[in-house]
Amino acid sequence: MARFSSDTKAQAKPHRGNALFELPLPIPANSIYRELNLDPTAPAEEVAWAVKLLNDERRAAISRLDDEIKAVASKVPGLLAAYEELKNAHGPSGPDEHGIQRLSELEKRALDIDPSFQEKRRKAKELEEKIDALNALDLGKLAGLSKYDEAHPPLALFKLATGVRDGFLDQPRTQLWLLRRDITRFLETKGESVAYLSDLDREDFTVDFCPVKLLDGDD
Repeated sequence: MARFSSDTKAQAKPHRGNALFELPLPIPANSIYRELNLDPTAPAEEVAWAVKLLNDERRAAISRLDDEIKAVASKVPGLLAAYEELKNAHGPSGPDEHGIQRLSELEKRALDIDPSFQEKRRKAKELEEKIDALNALDLGKLAGLSKYDEAHPPLALFKLATGVRDGFLDQPRTQLWLLRRDITRFLETKGESVAYLSDLDREDFTVDFCPVKLLDGDD
């Protein structure tokens, strides 16, 4: 897996003529690749795997926090029910004042048991939001990754073009020529003599060298 380089500063190289493209492209400091610990050249398949690993880590952290939150809430009867009522409260006015006051008192009791109770709830919610935000980018698919790279220049410039076969390579005559070339190379490596159909099939013309006294001298 390609890891993100810790050095994101553009280091100037010695100037040689018009060496404009010798200067490295600056990588955005807050790109999703840093969060995934990947290099911007990573393909969609590698990004998808990194997204899965990161979200799995976040879900595991949420599970641990939920266990600790429930352990405290179990010692404060009515706290979980009060949270559920607050979550399901509808209307422009939201939950009634009495319900809010009751919840506040229950939370104080929870904080007496575990001073980090509210911080754990905040972290769990934050992790859930990060999972949703990362999934919404759809980086595991080429279209989603390309959209993100295009929206955060110059990330799109780090991607290599997909090597797609064109129609020329699918022609029978082209395939026959490639097959003949590979067989010829194989036979030559085994020390066999090979007869070429024409000079178009040859790659080594050293045996055609003929000394010319006028050009090469007596030697």
